[in-house]
Amino acid sequence: MTSSKFHGTLLLASLFAIMFGLLTSGNEPTGFAIKEIETQNIIQEENKIKSSCIGNIQHESCSFTKPLYCDDGSLVYNCYECGCNEGETCGEQGVCNEIKKCADGSFYGECSTLLNGKFCDEGNLIPYCDLCSCKEGYTCEDNKCVRQ
Repeated sequence: MTSSKFHGTLLLASLFAIMFGLLTSGNEPTGFAIKEIETQNIIQEENKIKSSCIGNIQHESCSFTKPLYCDDGSLVYNCYECGCNEGETCGEQGVCNEIKKCADGSFYGECSTLLNGKFCDEGNLIPYCDLCSCKEGYTCEDNKCVRQ
């Protein structure tokens, strides 16, 4: 029993010495954190220089030529970020596509606003009054608007 009492006292004295040391030691900087921050700043500056694109376009910014976007040194299509020119719409994979219209000005895949019961199908105006309905005084027969 004397041996366990001795070990218990020794353990208690060690814990007391450690706690005393932790509580009385000062908060002195080692210099490691400052050096690490300086190194990170240098790396970030080097990356900014490396990642700019042809024409001195900065990283993560748009070119004057829409929809080109500078992404880590490469110009990529990104109309989601840079937009498109007038008469174009943002399509899949960030590429701008021409807004296609029929002769009457209606958009592909939509009903004509000028022509009674017509639908713009890939540039062709076709009769489709089942979808596009007829004006007052007309009825839809065989997908064509006819006068009542």
